[in-house]
Amino acid sequence: MPTIAFAGTGLVAGVVVEALGRLDDRAVMVLRIVAQPLWFIGIYLGVVAFAPWMLPAHRRFGVRVLVVLTALVAVVDVLRIGLDLPYVGSLNFAFVWLVVHQCGFLYADGGPQRGGRRFALTLAGVGLVLTVALVALGPYPRSMVALPGETTSNMTPSFALLTFSAWLLGLALLLRPALTRLMAGRGPWTVVVAASGVAMTAFLWHLTAITMVSGGLLLSGGPFFPDVGSVSWWLLRLVFLLLVVAVLTVLVALFRRFERPRRLVVPPPGQRRAHRDGLAALGLALSLLGVLGFSVAGFAGVLPRRTATLVALPMTPAVAALLLGLGALLVRWAAAPVSRRRSSGPSSGPAA
Repeated sequence: MPTIAFAGTGLVAGVVVEALGRLDDRAVMVLRIVAQPLWFIGIYLGVVAFAPWMLPAHRRFGVRVLVVLTALVAVVDVLRIGLDLPYVGSLNFAFVWLVVHQCGFLYADGGPQRGGRRFALTLAGVGLVLTVALVALGPYPRSMVALPGETTSNMTPSFALLTFSAWLLGLALLLRPALTRLMAGRGPWTVVVAASGVAMTAFLWHLTAITMVSGGLLLSGGPFFPDVGSVSWWLLRLVFLLLVVAVLTVLVALFRRFERPRRLVVPPPGQRRAHRDGLAALGLALSLLGVLGFSVAGFAGVLPRRTATLVALPMTPAVAALLLGLGALLVRWAAAPVSRRRSSGPSSGPAA
């Protein structure tokens, strides 16, 4: 529901801007930027869809699954960057994030934790050194997110993003003992639980908050955008961050209602129908395409039907909305309880 509420609000905003005749190049850019968080939702849906196959693979092959996937990431980057082959880079949307997701199975088994501080330091150190080497000496850009003017992007995603993920995972393992002790207190744990209840809403709307603050500061004409990296730039980051937090707090307060959990009863295997499992899979696939469609097309051009390209598929905001809505309905219907037919024969009397 948070994703549907976010996409629906974006579509309404896009239609209003177009109806007012304000859909210039700047408005198109803004309406596409604010939709960027949706790429993560699409990746998450895709990775979750692979889970029924990846978990048995983990149980059978263990860490070898990670080795194979990592090798595939490297091969795809060679083909994408080294040989400049079109479309092949899209394969790393699966390979890179499946590596990260697969690490969750290892964590659930307790393997990384048993490695202790030495393993955490090694993982963090190797990941950081490799990342610095890849962006300093290799063909990868410094930023882990896509920026205008770059010939290649780590968000395709790339092998550099994978090594950066290794550094972050190692850092998380290093901080785990201290954070575990901290979370033993009721106060910190309450804060974590409360923040988790609005995490998706905050994630979806954070770029909107940044865009609103940036736009307001630009319109004010103040000296809020000095040279990046200068002393003034660093000092103003705190002011900028506080403003973003304030705006994001208002947005979360307005839209947090859509993140309230809804009771959805999933029938046990004996009461499910095979065709419903297929419809659930179809609904998930359509939702995935719809969310990723919004991430590339944004919310601009609902009425004039501006198109963007998702891999090789032409995509518009209207088509993305149709795919997401239909996919969500199919998933919800497939998960609905199956009604049992009452027997039409005569009821038997009590046993003698």
